[in-house]
Amino acid sequence: MLIEHYDLKVFTPPCDPGAERFSAFAELAVDISVVLPYLNATLRGAVYHRAANALIWKKGGEPTCYSFAIKLMASQKQLADCPPLHEPASVQRLTGLQDIVIDAPAIG
Repeated sequence: MLIEHYDLKVFTPPCDPGAERFSAFAELAVDISVVLPYLNATLRGAVYHRAANALIWKKGGEPTCYSFAIKLMASQKQLADCPPLHEPASVQRLTGLQDIVIDAPAIG
């Protein structure tokens, strides 16, 4: 077995203190960098970051809210593509975004 032990650190994202969501960081005792591209291809929602040598998961399919917002502005994503926006705690944000985001053909 490749991974026999890991330490898991769970924390509130520093960019959103007090949020009702958490980030997690698993520190492994062994180097699994050679299998990360394969895991990226098979694990749903995983995004492989070669420079960081890491896999990242994010609700909505984007590694960060910023990257989702960029694709939203370029009409490559829609508000419906972000599940956290459709949670009860985000109703006010979703309503505000629906007022300003327009449907347009995708750029690029």
